[in-house]
Amino acid sequence: MLVKFLGWLLIRVLAGALLVLLLLGALSYWRYRHDGGDFVRQRSARLADLKSQEQQVQASLEKVRKQREETSAEIDAEDARASQADRVIATLRDLASTWDRYVGNPAQQKANDEQMKRMEVLRDAARKKQADLKQDRTRLIWERDGLEISLQKVQDQLGSIDQEQSALMFYLADTWDRAGNGCIGFLIILFFVLLMFAPRPRAEED
Repeated sequence: MLVKFLGWLLIRVLAGALLVLLLLGALSYWRYRHDGGDFVRQRSARLADLKSQEQQVQASLEKVRKQREETSAEIDAEDARASQADRVIATLRDLASTWDRYVGNPAQQKANDEQMKRMEVLRDAARKKQADLKQDRTRLIWERDGLEISLQKVQDQLGSIDQEQSALMFYLADTWDRAGNGCIGFLIILFFVLLMFAPRPRAEED
């Protein structure tokens, strides 16, 4: 029964995919005929649009890369600032003694305590800023990865247009770029609809 059900489902999904391909082909041919066959004009407009997208993405990518480098430099600076504060705190603690605090030089010890508190505040602020900057850098890395994916997609489309040999193939590829995601979504919905309304297997009679 399972094999029979899978066969039933596969046939209908393939029929849906074939219908989508036929619709894409018909739409591409309709556009080709009703655009007056002005392949050069349409192709040039598409190339110009993709080139513009490529330049925008590249500019955004360069901006993100620069921001990431600046953020990394700030992280290093805050780390150095916090480490310096730790060294000062350690030195002041080494200078502290019960004799100097109450007998020898209590005024100096009081000044050292105040400086230590200032260094602790500075260190904590630097560590907090460093943590915030690391989050910003992670966000920039994600943004960079997304832009690189977008850039590759645009460049792939440019390459496919450069390799096209016929006007009809140009319209077919362009139609897929515009409606491909919707077609995939339709097939996914169709698959689940078929699962919902699939005939239930009948119990075998004795």
